[in-house]
Amino acid sequence: MEYLHKHRITHRDLKPKNILLKTSNKDRRGYVSKVRARGCTDVRMYGRLRVGTVTHMAPELIEDGKVYQQGDVYAFGIIMWEIYTSSTPYQNMAHPQIMVGVVTHNLRPKFPANCPEWYRSLANRCWRKDPKTRPPFAEVTKALLAMLPDNKEWSPLE
Repeated sequence: MEYLHKHRITHRDLKPKNILLKTSNKDRRGYVSKVRARGCTDVRMYGRLRVGTVTHMAPELIEDGKVYQQGDVYAFGIIMWEIYTSSTPYQNMAHPQIMVGVVTHNLRPKFPANCPEWYRSLANRCWRKDPKTRPPFAEVTKALLAMLPDNKEWSPLE
């Protein structure tokens, strides 16, 4: 996502289903993540586009149909919650309930008490209501890499 945003591309539907894993001998984990490009748009294309998955839509997209790169950061915060909990957000809610909750009541998934504070804090920063206060992906990448024990040997853009 950092790469896409550097090239002024906004995904608009970032969710686990659109993140693919590919075998890689270059990566110490043995795989790399690839973001499926369907739904991507040049960031200069604004408008009232309600494209995406409701559970991962940023408040500004739900409320005003505004597409910003920071909407992808919001979706990534939701994905962080999904990775940590192995759950789907808002499972027992209808789409209109989710939309009203996210926009009007600042509804966000709740992390379990045993979640590390640094992880919870990063996700919370990603899904802030005001898109201008969300961290850019370069900052998110830096925060995640800082948590790896030997992060000097690995680059997320390989």
